[in-house]
Amino acid sequence: MNPVKIYDYQKFSETQPAIAQAIEELFPELHGAASFELSPKQLTQLPAHMVEQMVDPRATKAKREAAIARLETFWEKEKGLLNNQHNADALAEGLRVLNQGFTAASVDRAIVVLRDQGRLQWKTSQKPAPAPPAAPAAPAQANPAPPEPRRLGNGELELPLNADEFTMRRASKAQLLDLSARRKEGRQRPAGWVGSSF
Repeated sequence: MNPVKIYDYQKFSETQPAIAQAIEELFPELHGAASFELSPKQLTQLPAHMVEQMVDPRATKAKREAAIARLETFWEKEKGLLNNQHNADALAEGLRVLNQGFTAASVDRAIVVLRDQGRLQWKTSQKPAPAPPAAPAAPAQANPAPPEPRRLGNGELELPLNADEFTMRRASKAQLLDLSARRKEGRQRPAGWVGSSF
């Protein structure tokens, strides 16, 4: 595991208050520092979901979206869990006590624990079993693949609109004419006033 560098602790503590609080409790010597680096040994002392959130925020976002989708399967329409403030407070407390982050699996565990404790309000008196396991969230794509360039009438690929000089020097006449037409080059615009009279 590589060290994690926190460049602006003030901003970090505003955007990630739970992680900042855990860092301050575990490492009081870092309190008040504007920036610092957490060593791999220090990172092992933090809960795994917090380290993952600092190292790979995109994966955390995908897990969070999966957890929200998972939670929505329990609301009134599908599983009968009432969507009210009492349940929201109970679930927030249950997730905090579990201390496993906000993932689909932690939502399932929190609901099972709270259901067994009788702390959740359901639409009917019967308590449903947990929903089937959630499908794993698709990994976030860094950059989607660019579309396949179209082919000209002679079978050659069209040039991109932002083709550089080197690419244009290697292109055929048909490719250059097509590029020029798509860029709308060489068209004359009317000069002066058109249709005005004094």
